[in-house]
Amino acid sequence: MATTLLVGDVLSLTTWVQLGQQAGLNVGGFRVKSIVGTPTLENVVNQFDLTIAPSLTAFMSSQASFKGTIGRRVTNPPSAQVLSQSIPAPGTGSAVVAPGQVAGIITLTTGLAGRANRGRKYIPFVDHALLADAYTLTPAGVSKLEAIAAVWVGELTFPEGANSVTLSPCVLHRNGFTLSPTIVGHVSRTRLATQRRRGAYGRPNVPPF
Repeated sequence: MATTLLVGDVLSLTTWVQLGQQAGLNVGGFRVKSIVGTPTLENVVNQFDLTIAPSLTAFMSSQASFKGTIGRRVTNPPSAQVLSQSIPAPGTGSAVVAPGQVAGIITLTTGLAGRANRGRKYIPFVDHALLADAYTLTPAGVSKLEAIAAVWVGELTFPEGANSVTLSPCVLHRNGFTLSPTIVGHVSRTRLATQRRRGAYGRPNVPPF
Protein backbone atom coordinates (compact mmCIF):
# COMPACT_ATOMS: atom_id res chain seq x y z
CA MET A 1 0.00 0.00 0.00
CA ALA A 2 1.34 3.40 -1.01
CA THR A 3 2.33 5.95 1.65
CA THR A 4 0.39 9.20 1.19
CA LEU A 5 2.31 12.36 2.10
CA LEU A 6 1.06 15.35 4.08
CA VAL A 7 2.39 18.89 4.50
CA GLY A 8 5.02 18.90 7.25
CA ASP A 9 6.16 15.30 6.77
CA VAL A 10 9.95 14.92 6.97
CA LEU A 11 11.51 12.41 4.59
CA SER A 12 14.87 10.68 4.64
CA LEU A 13 16.29 10.00 1.17
CA THR A 14 19.49 7.95 0.86
CA THR A 15 21.50 7.55 -2.33
CA TRP A 16 23.39 4.30 -2.81
CA VAL A 17 26.54 4.02 -4.93
CA GLN A 18 28.88 1.05 -4.99
CA LEU A 19 32.38 -0.05 -6.03
CA GLY A 20 33.02 -3.75 -5.54
CA GLN A 21 32.04 -4.60 -1.97
CA GLN A 22 32.17 -0.99 -0.77
CA ALA A 23 28.97 1.05 -0.69
CA GLY A 24 28.70 4.82 -0.40
CA LEU A 25 25.52 6.11 1.25
CA ASN A 26 24.42 9.73 1.55
CA VAL A 27 21.40 10.51 3.70
CA GLY A 28 19.48 13.73 3.13
CA GLY A 29 16.38 15.28 4.64
CA PHE A 30 13.41 16.90 2.90
CA ARG A 31 10.29 18.43 4.38
CA VAL A 32 6.99 18.35 2.50
CA LYS A 33 6.31 22.04 1.85
CA SER A 34 3.12 21.79 -0.21
CA ILE A 35 0.99 19.21 -1.94
CA VAL A 36 -1.68 18.95 -4.59
CA GLY A 37 -4.00 15.97 -4.22
CA THR A 38 -2.53 12.83 -2.66
CA PRO A 39 1.16 12.45 -3.62
CA THR A 40 3.00 9.34 -2.44
CA LEU A 41 6.37 8.55 -0.94
CA GLU A 42 6.93 5.89 -3.58
CA ASN A 43 6.73 8.46 -6.39
CA VAL A 44 9.06 10.86 -4.53
CA VAL A 45 11.71 8.16 -4.15
CA ASN A 46 11.43 7.17 -7.82
CA GLN A 47 11.56 10.78 -9.03
CA PHE A 48 14.48 11.67 -6.77
CA ASP A 49 16.31 8.61 -8.07
CA LEU A 50 15.88 9.83 -11.65
CA THR A 51 16.83 13.40 -10.73
CA ILE A 52 20.13 12.74 -8.93
CA ALA A 53 21.47 9.81 -10.97
CA PRO A 54 22.93 11.85 -13.88
CA SER A 55 24.98 14.16 -11.64
CA LEU A 56 26.26 11.34 -9.41
CA THR A 57 27.34 9.14 -12.31
CA ALA A 58 29.10 12.11 -13.97
CA PHE A 59 31.31 12.52 -10.87
CA MET A 60 32.20 8.84 -10.48
CA SER A 61 34.67 6.56 -12.21
CA SER A 62 33.18 3.97 -14.56
CA GLN A 63 34.39 1.36 -12.06
CA ALA A 64 31.62 2.48 -9.66
CA SER A 65 27.85 2.35 -10.09
CA PHE A 66 24.78 4.23 -8.94
CA LYS A 67 22.47 1.61 -7.44
CA GLY A 68 19.38 3.52 -6.36
CA THR A 69 17.62 5.55 -3.68
CA ILE A 70 16.16 4.45 -0.35
CA GLY A 71 13.44 6.61 1.19
CA ARG A 72 11.15 6.69 4.20
CA ARG A 73 9.05 9.08 6.22
CA VAL A 74 10.76 9.67 9.57
CA THR A 75 8.10 11.79 11.27
CA ASN A 76 4.98 10.17 12.76
CA PRO A 77 3.75 7.83 11.58
CA PRO A 78 7.11 6.56 10.27
CA SER A 79 6.89 4.51 7.11
CA ALA A 80 8.61 1.40 5.87
CA GLN A 81 11.62 1.88 3.62
CA VAL A 82 11.06 2.24 -0.10
CA LEU A 83 13.82 1.28 -2.55
CA SER A 84 13.88 2.70 -6.06
CA GLN A 85 16.24 1.41 -8.73
CA SER A 86 14.68 3.35 -11.59
CA ILE A 87 17.98 4.06 -13.33
CA PRO A 88 20.92 1.96 -12.06
CA ALA A 89 23.96 3.00 -14.06
CA PRO A 90 27.77 2.97 -14.01
CA GLY A 91 29.79 6.12 -13.56
CA THR A 92 30.50 7.98 -16.78
CA GLY A 93 34.04 9.04 -15.86
CA SER A 94 37.33 7.36 -16.69
CA ALA A 95 38.16 3.77 -15.74
CA VAL A 96 40.60 5.03 -13.10
CA VAL A 97 39.10 5.72 -9.66
CA ALA A 98 40.62 8.01 -7.04
CA PRO A 99 41.99 6.31 -3.89
CA GLY A 100 39.27 4.75 -1.74
CA GLN A 101 39.92 7.04 1.21
CA VAL A 102 39.06 10.29 -0.62
CA ALA A 103 35.70 11.85 -1.44
CA GLY A 104 34.22 15.07 -2.72
CA ILE A 105 32.67 17.10 0.05
CA ILE A 106 29.61 19.37 0.11
CA THR A 107 28.97 21.47 3.23
CA LEU A 108 25.34 22.34 4.01
CA THR A 109 24.29 25.36 6.08
CA THR A 110 21.06 26.49 7.70
CA GLY A 111 20.04 29.78 9.28
CA LEU A 112 20.98 28.42 12.73
CA ALA A 113 24.36 28.25 14.44
CA GLY A 114 25.96 25.10 15.82
CA ARG A 115 27.26 21.82 14.52
CA ALA A 116 23.86 20.14 14.82
CA ASN A 117 22.48 22.66 12.31
CA ARG A 118 25.03 21.93 9.61
CA GLY A 119 25.47 18.95 7.35
CA ARG A 120 27.91 17.35 4.94
CA LYS A 121 27.76 15.08 1.95
CA TYR A 122 30.75 12.89 1.10
CA ILE A 123 30.68 11.77 -2.55
CA PRO A 124 32.94 8.73 -3.05
CA PHE A 125 34.49 6.85 -5.98
CA VAL A 126 35.72 10.04 -7.65
CA ASP A 127 36.81 9.88 -11.28
CA HIS A 128 40.60 10.24 -11.16
CA ALA A 129 40.46 12.55 -14.20
CA LEU A 130 38.76 15.16 -11.98
CA LEU A 131 41.76 15.40 -9.62
CA ALA A 132 44.22 18.26 -9.95
CA ASP A 133 46.42 16.50 -7.38
CA ALA A 134 45.96 13.96 -4.59
CA TYR A 135 43.89 16.37 -2.48
CA THR A 136 42.25 18.82 -4.90
CA LEU A 137 39.53 18.75 -7.55
CA THR A 138 39.94 20.40 -10.93
CA PRO A 139 37.48 23.19 -11.85
CA ALA A 140 35.57 20.59 -13.88
CA GLY A 141 35.43 18.37 -10.81
CA VAL A 142 34.04 21.18 -8.64
CA SER A 143 31.44 21.90 -11.32
CA LYS A 144 30.28 18.28 -11.30
CA LEU A 145 30.18 18.31 -7.50
CA GLU A 146 28.09 21.47 -7.65
CA ALA A 147 25.58 19.69 -9.90
CA ILE A 148 25.13 17.03 -7.19
CA ALA A 149 24.76 19.72 -4.52
CA ALA A 150 22.04 21.45 -6.52
CA VAL A 151 19.78 18.42 -6.09
CA TRP A 152 20.39 18.12 -2.36
CA VAL A 153 19.91 21.82 -1.51
CA GLY A 154 17.19 23.03 -3.86
CA GLU A 155 13.42 22.82 -3.60
CA LEU A 156 12.10 19.91 -5.63
CA THR A 157 8.65 19.50 -7.15
CA PHE A 158 7.57 16.07 -8.36
CA PRO A 159 4.33 15.52 -10.33
CA GLU A 160 2.32 12.33 -10.01
CA GLY A 161 -0.55 12.40 -12.44
CA ALA A 162 -2.98 15.02 -11.13
CA ASN A 163 -1.05 15.12 -7.84
CA SER A 164 2.24 16.81 -6.96
CA VAL A 165 4.52 17.51 -4.02
CA THR A 166 7.08 20.24 -3.31
CA LEU A 167 9.97 19.38 -1.00
CA SER A 168 12.21 21.74 0.96
CA PRO A 169 15.71 20.45 1.92
CA CYS A 170 16.60 20.20 5.61
CA VAL A 171 19.30 18.88 7.93
CA LEU A 172 17.82 15.91 9.78
CA HIS A 173 17.71 16.23 13.58
CA ARG A 174 17.72 12.61 14.70
CA ASN A 175 16.62 13.54 18.23
CA GLY A 176 13.59 15.37 16.89
CA PHE A 177 12.89 15.15 13.17
CA THR A 178 10.17 17.82 13.31
CA LEU A 179 12.89 20.31 14.37
CA SER A 180 15.05 19.68 11.29
CA PRO A 181 16.16 23.13 10.05
CA THR A 182 15.85 24.20 6.40
CA ILE A 183 19.04 24.28 4.33
CA VAL A 184 19.73 27.81 3.09
CA GLY A 185 23.24 27.50 1.63
CA HIS A 186 26.08 25.19 0.71
CA VAL A 187 29.71 25.05 -0.38
CA SER A 188 31.11 22.53 -2.87
CA ARG A 189 34.68 22.13 -1.65
CA THR A 190 37.73 22.20 -3.90
CA ARG A 191 39.71 20.14 -1.41
CA LEU A 192 38.89 16.47 -1.08
CA ALA A 193 37.88 14.88 2.19
CA THR A 194 40.38 12.23 3.25
CA GLN A 195 39.95 9.50 5.81
CA ARG A 196 42.08 6.38 6.11
CA ARG A 197 39.23 4.15 7.22
CA ARG A 198 37.49 4.70 3.87
CA GLY A 199 40.13 2.50 2.19
CA ALA A 200 39.34 -0.61 0.19
CA TYR A 201 39.97 -2.96 3.14
CA GLY A 202 37.32 -1.77 5.58
CA ARG A 203 34.27 -3.72 6.64
CA PRO A 204 32.11 -4.39 3.53
CA ASN A 205 28.70 -2.72 3.35
CA VAL A 206 26.08 -5.31 2.51
CA PRO A 207 22.48 -4.42 1.59
CA PRO A 208 19.86 -4.02 2.97
CA PHE A 209 21.20 -0.93 4.71
